[in-house]
Amino acid sequence: MARRKHRHSVARFVDRVRIFAAGGHGGNGCASFFRDTRVERGPPDGGSGGGGGSVFVRASGGVGDLSLGRHSFRAGPGAHGSSSQMNGRRGADVYIEVPCGTAVERLGRVTRSVVPALHPADETVTLLANLIYEGDEVVIAAGGAGGRGNVTLRSGRLQSSRLAEDGLPGEQTTLALTLKTVADVGLVGFPNAGKSSLLAAISRATPQVAEYPFTTLHPQLGSVTAPASPWAEFSVADIPGLVEGAFENRGLGHSFLSHIERTSLLCYVLDLACAERHPAVQLALLQEELDRYLPGLAARPCIIAANKADASAAAASRLAELRSEVAHRRAR
Repeated sequence: MARRKHRHSVARFVDRVRIFAAGGHGGNGCASFFRDTRVERGPPDGGSGGGGGSVFVRASGGVGDLSLGRHSFRAGPGAHGSSSQMNGRRGADVYIEVPCGTAVERLGRVTRSVVPALHPADETVTLLANLIYEGDEVVIAAGGAGGRGNVTLRSGRLQSSRLAEDGLPGEQTTLALTLKTVADVGLVGFPNAGKSSLLAAISRATPQVAEYPFTTLHPQLGSVTAPASPWAEFSVADIPGLVEGAFENRGLGHSFLSHIERTSLLCYVLDLACAERHPAVQLALLQEELDRYLPGLAARPCIIAANKADASAAAASRLAELRSEVAHRRAR
């Protein structure tokens, strides 16, 4: 009997997604009048409609990426008002849980159209919030107001109002969610420089390590404990390897570079065993890529991790040359 071949799939890391959100429609107000066995038609007693629910985005430490499962989110509608001055119940809110470090941007304008638009004609970008910490949240689509019932609309001159208001539609908007890793230290280097090996050596993280480039396809986070250091505990992010032209979005450049924006310290991991590119050239190219993506990014505090110094005599020689070059830069 032939054995069945099992297909192994790798979950895709999602760090940017576009969504559509709609607040709930407000409930209608009620136009009714009090009645009982003794009163055939009494004063207005119609209650107001409930407000529509709202859509929120909330940061959660238990969420790993932006694989939300769907791209459209609608809050619940408000219930209609009823007689006996009964107001409608408010619509249910919807919470979209995202990883800490997610930027929430509105694309285009807020509308109250009944037709959803995942790709609006006007895509002017407006930053709504950076959700950095656990529990941070922002309203992205507010629910519509409930309509007033005739008991609310009556006045001194108009005690027999037959009028009631309809509820209003909720806000509708298109948004872009972008995950930017929150870490103290970002490991930056070209593919196969040894960033994952370094992360595995200094933390409990278990990134995939192999001899071929682009082993790391999404950021890996590790926690480092150093009791004797001013930083008793700090987080390190292994950023996927950059390629020349990353600032122009080559090789998923923008997706990778965005994860460096929030790091406090950069650690340049240089490959001393690379014969095609001297480590001093690697450093200059990496800093150029960072600055062309975000001016001033390469000026952040940094350290250099020169890797594979024991690979050959040539690697050891390049280490000495790198030290001389870095010392020369500092003296300038």
